[in-house]
Amino acid sequence: MTSPLRILMLEDSVQDAELIQELLEADDFVCEVTRVQTRAEFQTAVEGGGFDLVLADYQLPSFDGLSALKLTLSAHPDLPFIFVSSFGEEIAIEALTSGATDYVLKTRLSRLVPSVQRALREARERAERKRAEEARLRILLLEDSVQDAELIQELLEADNFVCEVARVETRAEFLAALEHGGIDLILADYKLPSFDGLSALKLALSARPDLPFIFVSSFGEEIAIEALTSGATDYVLKPFGDAEDSVVSMFQLPPGGSPSGTLLTPLSLAPKGLLRGIFAHPPRGQPPAAERRFRPFSGPQSIGSSRP
Repeated sequence: MTSPLRILMLEDSVQDAELIQELLEADDFVCEVTRVQTRAEFQTAVEGGGFDLVLADYQLPSFDGLSALKLTLSAHPDLPFIFVSSFGEEIAIEALTSGATDYVLKTRLSRLVPSVQRALREARERAERKRAEEARLRILLLEDSVQDAELIQELLEADNFVCEVARVETRAEFLAALEHGGIDLILADYKLPSFDGLSALKLALSARPDLPFIFVSSFGEEIAIEALTSGATDYVLKPFGDAEDSVVSMFQLPPGGSPSGTLLTPLSLAPKGLLRGIFAHPPRGQPPAAERRFRPFSGPQSIGSSRP
């Protein structure tokens, strides 16, 4: 069953309101119309929400469309707002520059259905972009190897994480990115030419003690124990030699026990299992590589920014 198109209509003419609804329903829209005429009625309705579209006349006896537009933009800036009025070009320009989605003349109502279709399509596209942006996993990656950084990102995106990665290599870059905020997760190598993961962990614990911090490094068991007892969320070992023949592991201390007997997990599986535990519902709808977006950050390098 088709969901009804919930319309808030600011219109004082019953005949015009009925004609507008008939035109939409003739094009197979199932309309659920709330008609209002005054500021009080409009404000109550728009603040209550639940509408897909606003259709408004420009001038009414006790209210006007531009004031209604301002109320709508304040309460629901993404809600499509279309003027349907008999006023001409100058008013239409004022309405559109004030933020209206479109302006349809009552003398040219043949434009109404295409205008509504376009407005609803654009609203859906905006909502989808917003959901994708909110679902993006923002990673601060402390890693000097571009190849390792790309491999880590590819493993995550293969499991449908949509990653926004800021790669840093130095203490100054790491600290600046950490203070900049907007991070969901830190992935860090243990040792870099001019900085180290344990120092980065201390900075992270001081600034954001709740932020997950995972080591991804080629150093072994003793370093893993040191990292975990220092407060890291987890420790994942990088591969050695050929990827297919290498011994790779995810090392975790068992609760209240020693590390002996801990199961080893390939790096190719570690991000999937590990991050699913931290982020219970990883985002779906991975965009193609060409559409990946990376958070701009002055100084640190964004992974993949030079990819075609």
